[in-house]
Amino acid sequence: MDLSSTHTLLTAAGGVLGFVWLFRGLMPVIDLRVSSRWVDHSADLVILTLELENKSKVAVSKRNARIQCLEHAPAMGLLSEWVPFTESGIRPGEEPVEWCEPMPILTTTQKIEPQAVLRVEFLYRYSAPKSLLHCAVQFVGKLNPIARVANRFGTGTDSWTTTLWVPRPSVPVFPDDDRSQRKGLP
Repeated sequence: MDLSSTHTLLTAAGGVLGFVWLFRGLMPVIDLRVSSRWVDHSADLVILTLELENKSKVAVSKRNARIQCLEHAPAMGLLSEWVPFTESGIRPGEEPVEWCEPMPILTTTQKIEPQAVLRVEFLYRYSAPKSLLHCAVQFVGKLNPIARVANRFGTGTDSWTTTLWVPRPSVPVFPDDDRSQRKGLP
């Protein structure tokens, strides 16, 4: 291989790496966080704090943002992290006490600028006695043209979801859980 061919090959490789670097910089990266804190145990009130952070170098337009809160009976056995946003998406054996439609959030937000953090607090009142709350937050963005192309090849996404379990402090997760037998554990 002569010097000209090597130079051409290195230039092409550098161009491809540069394109990939530029391409990755135009992909949206969203970090969703949800946490809870109790307001009043006797009134079954909990505050859910939702945070959405745009960690990318580009602004992300919002297509849809919503929260889903479903209550489950505590003795149902093993439950997954899955929180359905449609009633047909409920997995067998993970039926909630009552189905509730997801609620829209961030309704006045159209675009999240790079490095911006949006924070929303949501007050939730338990409806079923002795139930466990399972929440999910979902953000669906409108992708820029380059990100749409990348999404077709499986390198990007336009939807982000996170979940959270919120047990009641006074209700054991499993009814036969004898906390008096635990030594040094809550």
